[in-house]
Amino acid sequence: MTTFQLIALALTVLQAFDGWTTYKVLRMGGVEQNPLVQWFMERIGTYRALVVLKVGAAALAWLLALMPIGNDLKFALLAALAVLYVVIAAMNYNVYCKMKEKA
Repeated sequence: MTTFQLIALALTVLQAFDGWTTYKVLRMGGVEQNPLVQWFMERIGTYRALVVLKVGAAALAWLLALMPIGNDLKFALLAALAVLYVVIAAMNYNVYCKMKEKA
C-alpha cells in the first residue's frame, strides 16, 4: 500500500467517524453547522445525507490518491484534507462528549 493509499484510508476512517459523531450529536438535539450538509439533510433525510456525503468524500479521497498527478501536489492535497478532517472529527467528538455529559 502506498503512502497516498494510507492517507486515503485514514480519510475514509475519519469520514466514518465524522458521520457517526454528527449523527449522534443530531440525535441528541444538536444542530448541523455546515449549511451544505444541512441542505442535503433537509432534502433527503439526516441518515441518508450523511451516508451519501461521507461515502462520496471517501471516494474522492481514494480517487485523488490513485490519480496520476504529481506526487508533491497529491501529498499536499491529501495531507491538507487529513488535517482538516482530524480537526473536524475532534470538534465533533468534543461536542458529542459534552452533550453526553449533560444527558
